[in-house]
Amino acid sequence: MMRSIQRYLGNAVDAALQAGQMSQKLLQDSDQCRPDWKTSSDFCTRVDRRLERLITNMLDQSSDVHSFLAEESADEDMPFPDGLLWVIDPIDGTIPMVMGKEYGILISLVRDKNPLLGVMYFPRSESLFAGDGHSFSKYDWQRRRLVRYDPPLSIESRLEHSKIAYE
Repeated sequence: MMRSIQRYLGNAVDAALQAGQMSQKLLQDSDQCRPDWKTSSDFCTRVDRRLERLITNMLDQSSDVHSFLAEESADEDMPFPDGLLWVIDPIDGTIPMVMGKEYGILISLVRDKNPLLGVMYFPRSESLFAGDGHSFSKYDWQRRRLVRYDPPLSIESRLEHSKIAYE
């Protein structure tokens, strides 16, 4: 199963990176950023919808998981299905995106409502993070691959670790 998780993780990273490239191109056209109202208080843009289609198509073609729960096309009354399921938020932060600020592309894979992996890509800062339940990785742009990432410890945590090591 671990080998297939790594393959799924690679599929999700590829889809996130492609969606990030597409988003940067689409954002140059103001028509793509016009709001499409889903409800009286919730909207998305053409960018959201196009990225969602790109991501679902890529994952559908590259993996054997063909079930999706995607934010822009999800039916609010749809029950959460059992089995393997891709969960996609093509643009996390539509308003910041339209304002020229950072936004995220989020992709996860769950089995029976339990997360197996997740990918977060922030196109403006070119930061991509991924986790599979066993490790946390950051995308290395020079090597074009994920590398294990240990976030820096907070000062409080460093002091606690040094205190323990000293004793």
